[in-house]
Amino acid sequence: MVKSLFQDLIIQGVIIVYLDDILIHTKTWQEHLQTVGLVLQRIQEHNLQLQFRKCKWGCIKLKFLGFIISADGIQMDPTKISTITNFPTPKTLKSLQSFLGLANFSLRFIPNLAQVTKPLRQLLQKNVPFNWTAQFDQCFKQIKDMVQEVPILAHPDFAKPFKIQTDASNLGLGAVLLQQNNNNQWQPITFLSRSLTKSEQNYSTIEKELITVVWAFQKLHPYVHGTHVTVETDHQPLIALIQKKHPASRLLRWPLSLQEYTFDFTYYKGSNNVVADSLSRIEQQAALVDHSLTSFPLVPSQLAAAQQQDEDLVHIIHQLRSGNHTHLAGRYMIINNVLHFIERDQPPRIYIPYSYNHNILLSTMIISSPVT
Repeated sequence: MVKSLFQDLIIQGVIIVYLDDILIHTKTWQEHLQTVGLVLQRIQEHNLQLQFRKCKWGCIKLKFLGFIISADGIQMDPTKISTITNFPTPKTLKSLQSFLGLANFSLRFIPNLAQVTKPLRQLLQKNVPFNWTAQFDQCFKQIKDMVQEVPILAHPDFAKPFKIQTDASNLGLGAVLLQQNNNNQWQPITFLSRSLTKSEQNYSTIEKELITVVWAFQKLHPYVHGTHVTVETDHQPLIALIQKKHPASRLLRWPLSLQEYTFDFTYYKGSNNVVADSLSRIEQQAALVDHSLTSFPLVPSQLAAAQQQDEDLVHIIHQLRSGNHTHLAGRYMIINNVLHFIERDQPPRIYIPYSYNHNILLSTMIISSPVT
């Protein structure tokens, strides 16, 4: 009922209504006063009441539905982050369900979160015994670390074009909606991720990449419908498929669902970007080891200090900490002050500076092959 009273103001984009919560947001103070006056007038005309102690007026930053909203963007409420990071180790299925419910609240802030939580969600399946092993505990702690590094999401500007970056793996789908700010820096508006169904896991690589694009447009429909969008993919055959007139039946059906959108595809190749090219060189030099600090020959503080001595790694760390890291989203993250690399179908892996590679080999740690 409340939402129907303010339908015109909602369409104008000056208020948001969720059940009995009303958020008024305007660009100028004068416009704000006028909108507040209209809202109060309609509330009075329909004999509704407000709880004065719950009302806040003229705020530049406020908490709404578990988020902190300001001119800078949207961020998670610190109390929500604290609740997740201080959550005790689950002892029962019910407590695990509670933790995953809290973690899913941060889904839009964390790239590929669905893939990270998949091992824990497997414990919820029927006829699977609840046996909390070191693997699950590692995943549990990893989620806590990721929540502490969540970025501030930008507000969408529908007068500017959007960009969608997509990626698919054997475990799940991921995407991020980006837009340039006034400094021509790409900022994330929202992250998307989900796991693959059993049937989808049998799809070919190009089919997985394609359903990721279709799924991303469906989820981002309120943002991208009616505006031009650039889709960036690292899977070049996908671009040729979209342009093909007579692909296989299933591959034909999926692109048809995109006809209502205006978009173009761009192949995202690392060597075409100075930063990405630098990262590619690092990947060939740095050894990637399994994410397990408990069995690692260096303590986190030593490893973090060693990474700070590597010029290339310092560049990535600086970009991540400064917040200007949308081009790194889904590829790198900092956990316990240590830089990690995110590889398809794998949990985050520690980046080992080149000078420490021999120490790792001597410690019989598992070294991954260079990423090309």
